[in-house]
Amino acid sequence: MSKIDELVTPAVKNLVTLCRKYCTCLEMLEHKERNAFFDDMLVMLPGIYRGVMRLPQTDKRYAYEPEKFVTERVYRQMRKNLQNELGAQDRFPLLSDPTMPERMRLSEHSIAEILCDVYQEVKDFVSLYERGSLEDMNDAVRECQANFKDRLGAQLLSAAYMMHLYRYQPLPDMAHAELDEDMFDGEMIEPEGGSQPDGMAESDGYMSFSED
Repeated sequence: MSKIDELVTPAVKNLVTLCRKYCTCLEMLEHKERNAFFDDMLVMLPGIYRGVMRLPQTDKRYAYEPEKFVTERVYRQMRKNLQNELGAQDRFPLLSDPTMPERMRLSEHSIAEILCDVYQEVKDFVSLYERGSLEDMNDAVRECQANFKDRLGAQLLSAAYMMHLYRYQPLPDMAHAELDEDMFDGEMIEPEGGSQPDGMAESDGYMSFSED
Protein backbone atom coordinates (compact mmCIF):
# COMPACT_ATOMS: atom_id res chain seq x y z
CA MET A 1 0.00 0.00 0.00
CA SER A 2 1.37 3.42 -0.95
CA LYS A 3 1.74 6.19 1.63
CA ILE A 4 -1.16 8.19 0.20
CA ASP A 5 -3.37 5.08 0.31
CA GLU A 6 -2.50 4.58 4.00
CA LEU A 7 -3.62 8.12 4.74
CA VAL A 8 -7.05 7.82 3.10
CA THR A 9 -8.20 4.46 4.45
CA PRO A 10 -11.75 4.19 5.83
CA ALA A 11 -10.29 4.13 9.37
CA VAL A 12 -8.61 7.50 8.87
CA LYS A 13 -11.59 9.02 7.07
CA ASN A 14 -13.97 7.83 9.78
CA LEU A 15 -11.82 9.46 12.46
CA VAL A 16 -11.73 12.74 10.54
CA THR A 17 -15.52 12.66 10.24
CA LEU A 18 -15.98 11.90 13.93
CA CYS A 19 -13.57 14.66 14.98
CA ARG A 20 -15.42 17.11 12.76
CA LYS A 21 -18.72 16.12 14.41
CA TYR A 22 -17.17 16.60 17.85
CA CYS A 23 -16.05 20.10 16.94
CA THR A 24 -19.47 20.99 15.56
CA CYS A 25 -21.14 19.66 18.72
CA LEU A 26 -19.12 22.01 20.92
CA GLU A 27 -19.48 24.92 18.52
CA MET A 28 -23.28 24.52 18.51
CA LEU A 29 -23.60 23.90 22.25
CA GLU A 30 -26.37 26.46 22.77
CA HIS A 31 -28.68 24.39 20.54
CA LYS A 32 -28.22 21.18 22.56
CA GLU A 33 -30.30 19.87 25.45
CA ARG A 34 -27.98 18.86 28.29
CA ASN A 35 -28.63 15.11 28.32
CA ALA A 36 -28.43 15.01 24.52
CA PHE A 37 -25.02 16.69 24.78
CA PHE A 38 -23.87 14.10 27.33
CA ASP A 39 -25.11 11.30 25.05
CA ASP A 40 -23.19 12.73 22.09
CA MET A 41 -20.01 12.96 24.18
CA LEU A 42 -20.41 9.37 25.36
CA VAL A 43 -20.41 8.24 21.73
CA MET A 44 -17.75 10.58 20.36
CA LEU A 45 -15.07 10.56 23.06
CA PRO A 46 -14.49 6.77 23.12
CA GLY A 47 -14.87 6.74 19.33
CA ILE A 48 -12.07 9.26 18.90
CA TYR A 49 -9.89 7.27 21.31
CA ARG A 50 -10.46 4.09 19.34
CA GLY A 51 -9.99 5.88 16.03
CA VAL A 52 -6.61 7.37 16.93
CA MET A 53 -5.38 3.93 17.97
CA ARG A 54 -6.13 2.70 14.42
CA LEU A 55 -4.18 5.43 12.63
CA PRO A 56 -1.23 4.29 10.47
CA GLN A 57 2.28 4.90 11.76
CA THR A 58 3.94 7.80 9.99
CA ASP A 59 7.17 9.80 10.10
CA LYS A 60 7.20 13.57 10.16
CA ARG A 61 7.68 15.20 6.73
CA TYR A 62 7.82 18.93 7.51
CA ALA A 63 10.79 20.26 9.48
CA TYR A 64 8.65 22.88 11.21
CA GLU A 65 5.83 22.44 13.70
CA PRO A 66 2.31 22.00 12.27
CA GLU A 67 0.11 25.07 12.04
CA LYS A 68 -2.39 25.73 14.84
CA PHE A 69 -5.96 26.58 13.88
CA VAL A 70 -7.67 27.33 17.20
CA THR A 71 -7.19 30.85 18.54
CA GLU A 72 -7.00 31.61 22.24
CA ARG A 73 -10.12 33.77 21.91
CA VAL A 74 -12.12 30.85 20.48
CA TYR A 75 -10.78 28.50 23.17
CA ARG A 76 -11.68 30.84 26.02
CA GLN A 77 -15.17 31.54 24.69
CA MET A 78 -15.89 27.84 24.24
CA ARG A 79 -14.64 27.08 27.74
CA LYS A 80 -16.88 29.81 29.15
CA ASN A 81 -19.91 28.42 27.29
CA LEU A 82 -19.24 24.92 28.62
CA GLN A 83 -18.71 26.16 32.16
CA ASN A 84 -22.01 28.02 32.01
CA GLU A 85 -23.76 24.89 30.75
CA LEU A 86 -22.24 22.57 33.36
CA GLY A 87 -22.46 24.96 36.28
CA ALA A 88 -21.14 23.58 39.56
CA GLN A 89 -20.63 20.17 37.94
CA ASP A 90 -17.75 21.55 35.91
CA ARG A 91 -15.27 21.00 38.76
CA PHE A 92 -14.23 17.51 39.80
CA PRO A 93 -11.35 15.92 41.75
CA LEU A 94 -8.79 13.82 39.90
CA LEU A 95 -5.71 11.96 41.10
CA SER A 96 -2.78 13.23 39.08
CA ASP A 97 0.18 11.16 37.90
CA PRO A 98 -0.87 7.79 39.43
CA THR A 99 2.12 6.12 37.72
CA MET A 100 4.50 8.12 39.93
CA PRO A 101 3.56 7.65 43.63
CA GLU A 102 5.95 10.38 44.74
CA ARG A 103 3.94 12.92 42.71
CA MET A 104 0.41 11.74 43.45
CA ARG A 105 -2.06 14.35 44.58
CA LEU A 106 -5.78 14.96 44.43
CA SER A 107 -6.39 18.16 42.51
CA GLU A 108 -9.39 19.99 41.11
CA HIS A 109 -10.00 19.84 37.37
CA SER A 110 -12.48 21.40 34.93
CA ILE A 111 -14.40 19.14 32.56
CA ALA A 112 -15.02 22.20 30.35
CA GLU A 113 -11.28 22.75 30.05
CA ILE A 114 -10.65 19.09 29.22
CA LEU A 115 -13.33 19.13 26.52
CA CYS A 116 -11.81 22.32 25.08
CA ASP A 117 -8.34 20.77 25.11
CA VAL A 118 -9.74 17.83 23.13
CA TYR A 119 -11.43 20.29 20.79
CA GLN A 120 -8.17 22.09 20.15
CA GLU A 121 -6.31 18.86 19.39
CA VAL A 122 -8.90 17.38 17.02
CA LYS A 123 -9.68 20.71 15.33
CA ASP A 124 -5.99 21.16 14.52
CA PHE A 125 -5.86 17.56 13.26
CA VAL A 126 -8.90 17.89 10.99
CA SER A 127 -7.96 21.34 9.66
CA LEU A 128 -4.45 20.28 8.70
CA TYR A 129 -5.56 16.91 7.28
CA GLU A 130 -8.24 18.46 5.10
CA ARG A 131 -5.73 20.66 3.30
CA GLY A 132 -5.28 17.54 1.22
CA SER A 133 -1.57 17.37 0.38
CA LEU A 134 0.36 14.23 1.23
CA GLU A 135 2.64 16.18 3.57
CA ASP A 136 -0.22 17.86 5.43
CA MET A 137 -2.23 14.67 5.85
CA ASN A 138 0.87 12.78 6.96
CA ASP A 139 1.89 15.34 9.58
CA ALA A 140 -1.68 15.75 10.80
CA VAL A 141 -1.76 12.02 11.55
CA ARG A 142 1.73 12.10 13.06
CA GLU A 143 0.92 15.04 15.36
CA CYS A 144 -2.37 13.47 16.43
CA GLN A 145 -0.59 10.25 17.41
CA ALA A 146 2.07 12.11 19.38
CA ASN A 147 -0.52 14.19 21.26
CA PHE A 148 -2.58 11.05 21.93
CA LYS A 149 0.32 9.36 23.70
CA ASP A 150 1.26 12.51 25.59
CA ARG A 151 -2.12 13.76 26.85
CA LEU A 152 -5.05 13.44 24.44
CA GLY A 153 -5.70 9.77 25.17
CA ALA A 154 -5.93 10.33 28.92
CA GLN A 155 -8.11 13.41 28.40
CA LEU A 156 -10.55 11.47 26.22
CA LEU A 157 -10.92 8.76 28.88
CA SER A 158 -11.27 11.24 31.76
CA ALA A 159 -13.90 13.22 29.89
CA ALA A 160 -15.85 10.09 28.92
CA TYR A 161 -15.82 8.90 32.54
CA MET A 162 -17.19 12.20 33.83
CA MET A 163 -19.82 12.33 31.06
CA HIS A 164 -21.01 8.88 32.17
CA LEU A 165 -21.34 10.06 35.78
CA TYR A 166 -23.12 13.25 34.73
CA ARG A 167 -25.56 11.32 32.57
CA TYR A 168 -26.41 8.36 34.77
CA GLN A 169 -25.44 9.07 38.37
CA PRO A 170 -26.34 11.98 40.68
CA LEU A 171 -23.25 13.93 41.65
CA PRO A 172 -22.75 16.28 44.61
CA ASP A 173 -22.54 19.99 43.99
CA MET A 174 -18.76 20.48 43.99
CA ALA A 175 -19.17 24.18 44.68
CA HIS A 176 -20.59 23.37 48.13
CA ALA A 177 -18.97 20.01 48.87
CA GLU A 178 -16.89 19.79 52.05
CA LEU A 179 -13.56 18.27 51.15
CA ASP A 180 -10.64 17.20 53.31
CA GLU A 181 -8.16 20.04 52.89
CA ASP A 182 -5.23 17.63 53.18
CA MET A 183 -6.52 15.70 50.18
CA PHE A 184 -7.74 18.52 47.96
CA ASP A 185 -5.59 21.57 48.39
CA GLY A 186 -3.05 20.88 45.69
CA GLU A 187 -0.42 19.55 48.07
CA MET A 188 1.42 16.36 47.24
CA ILE A 189 0.17 13.16 48.88
CA GLU A 190 3.23 11.63 50.45
CA PRO A 191 3.67 7.90 49.73
CA GLU A 192 4.57 5.61 52.61
CA GLY A 193 8.22 5.85 53.50
CA GLY A 194 8.80 8.84 51.26
CA SER A 195 8.25 12.53 50.83
CA GLN A 196 8.00 15.04 48.05
CA PRO A 197 11.31 15.39 46.24
CA ASP A 198 13.03 18.74 46.60
CA GLY A 199 12.79 21.14 43.73
CA MET A 200 9.60 19.67 42.27
CA ALA A 201 7.49 22.25 40.49
CA GLU A 202 4.49 22.37 38.23
CA SER A 203 5.27 22.20 34.53
CA ASP A 204 4.22 25.08 32.32
CA GLY A 205 1.05 24.74 30.27
CA TYR A 206 1.35 23.16 26.83
CA MET A 207 -1.34 25.14 25.10
CA SER A 208 -0.34 26.55 21.72
CA PHE A 209 -2.81 28.64 19.74
CA SER A 210 -3.32 29.98 16.27
CA GLU A 211 -2.64 33.67 15.83
CA ASP A 212 -5.76 35.86 15.95
